[in-house]
Order: sequence, then structure tokens, then C-alpha cells
Amino acid sequence: MEELMYEPLEDMNQLITKNRAKLSKEDLNRYKTQSQIIKQVISKFGDPKWDLEEKSGGANFNICQKGVIDLLTKMQDCGPTTKRNLG
Repeated sequence: MEELMYEPLEDMNQLITKNRAKLSKEDLNRYKTQSQIIKQVISKFGDPKWDLEEKSGGANFNICQKGVIDLLTKMQDCGPTTKRNLG
């Protein structure tokens, strides 16, 4: 999961920061919330425990994955974030 998501999430976070002045107040509020969630996901991926749990597998890694999935669901519930809207 980390291999597929880390770079796109990091890119999205940079786009949000770069284009902040171009966004409507509504979009900015939504993107701020999404940016905070992205930072949480990136932080989870960057935590050394993530790699340890992934290598050992089992219930602890399932809990780690569920935490990331919950955050991504929360981000999706905020509404769309597309590069087209940001670029």
C-alpha cells in the first residue's frame, strides 16, 4: 500500500500548498482538511513501526492498514481533490 500511495499523497500535499492562493474559500477549507489527513497518512508510512509490522504481518499490521484506510476514507468523504482543480 505504501509503495502505491506515498508519492501521490506527497505530490497532492505540495499542490495544495502551492496553489492555496488560487482556491475558493470552500475549496481551501476542504483541501486544508485533506492536507492534514494526507500528513497523517504520510506520517504513518514514515513510522519505522510500519515497516516492522509489514514484515512481520499479522494482526498488528492489519490494524496499521485499517488506520490508513480509515484516514483515506475520511479524506474521500471531504469531497474531490483533483490535480485539475489545483493546477
